[in-house]
Amino acid sequence: MVTAFCTTIEQLGFWSGVYSYDSFFKSNLNPSIQGRFACWVASVENVKPRFTNTYQMWQYSWKESIPGSSKKTDIV
Repeated sequence: MVTAFCTTIEQLGFWSGVYSYDSFFKSNLNPSIQGRFACWVASVENVKPRFTNTYQMWQYSWKESIPGSSKKTDIV
């Protein structure tokens, strides 16, 4: 499903990629997907991703502060 979805998005002229948590990439996604599409890996608490072969973005926190905002935010 991931390949079909991302390929369709690209055929429509848009960039596509996969966002998930680190261990999901290992247990649920074929490694060929990691080689074909951009990967945004959530591995928080400053723990570097261990299960993802290739990734373009690493989300290392979801509770950082940004000046001017009272809300916590994701950081990549």
